[in-house]
Amino acid sequence: MQVTNSDRSPGRPPLRTRRADQDRLSPIVESRTVNPANARTVVCPNCAAVRKGGKWSWGSVSVDAPRLQCPACKRIAESKPAAVVHIQNALIDRKREELFALIRNVESNTTQRDPLERIIAVSTDVISTSVFTTGEVIADRIAKAISDVSRATVTTRISDGIKGFVVG
Repeated sequence: MQVTNSDRSPGRPPLRTRRADQDRLSPIVESRTVNPANARTVVCPNCAAVRKGGKWSWGSVSVDAPRLQCPACKRIAESKPAAVVHIQNALIDRKREELFALIRNVESNTTQRDPLERIIAVSTDVISTSVFTTGEVIADRIAKAISDVSRATVTTRISDGIKGFVVG
């Protein structure tokens, strides 16, 4: 006797059926592709940062780990800074090399702890030098470091979703 879904009592789930050409002894296998966004461990193909359990850090991972661009590399590629530090050129002119060495040092220390905090670009115009960053933490640390060395004040502004620090 063959049972069909119409023979089953109401309220019970329908029977799972197989196609006639499918071997009854073979298991039902679904092929799955791993979406990197949903994988537990991924590696950024640009900077080699590793995301484990939702947190990005520096580390090692197997060669066959899924690849996913980290948020910092995405910001750099799209030229979309999260924060910017504007430094008055009057401060820079006095100790230009020292201040740029200080900025590089802050970047190195911050990026070592958090791969998502990086400098995107540095640009200079007549009034100020601007340091564009991928995160607010590194921008805040750069502004505070320059302020401590030069005894300048730091003003914070938000414009178009970008946090700005003005040192001068």
